[in-house]
Amino acid sequence: MKCALVLVLCVGLSPAYGRPDTLTPKQNIIYLEALGTGGLGSLNYERTLCREGLWQLAARVGVSTIHVRDFTRRFNPDLLFPLGAVACYGGRFQGEIAGGVAFTSIVYPDPENFAPGRHGAIQGWLAIGGRYLDPGNRWMLRATYTPIIEFGTWRHWGGLSFGHAF
Repeated sequence: MKCALVLVLCVGLSPAYGRPDTLTPKQNIIYLEALGTGGLGSLNYERTLCREGLWQLAARVGVSTIHVRDFTRRFNPDLLFPLGAVACYGGRFQGEIAGGVAFTSIVYPDPENFAPGRHGAIQGWLAIGGRYLDPGNRWMLRATYTPIIEFGTWRHWGGLSFGHAF
């Protein structure tokens, strides 16, 4: 019984549980990214998971395509799904570092019958850059250096994003 009381007191008085700003997400951002982790462009959603002072940690997910039609000219889009984590520091102007993976499903011709077939792969990505949030935290503008690790090769890339925070 003493152990249970001590445990309840420790958990109840712990700073991690006593500070709601570290437990509840504060912000969502939907943004379009030119170039970046989704190839030529992507639509992304970012959710702030926790905030401590000027630091914040967020998760992001996106969707993108490179070609909408395959080599037979039929609707058969290449699909890319970038996922990752983003750490930011600052107020209105923020520095950012991020990393994650991009799940890809690309259409290629089958070598035996030349019919369209899909090839799935996973590539890694990193990002370092900065973002600007307007004073009302309603709009976001972001620029990043975004190298993509594609099939074991480091490919230099960049990204420019514009989005709406809610």
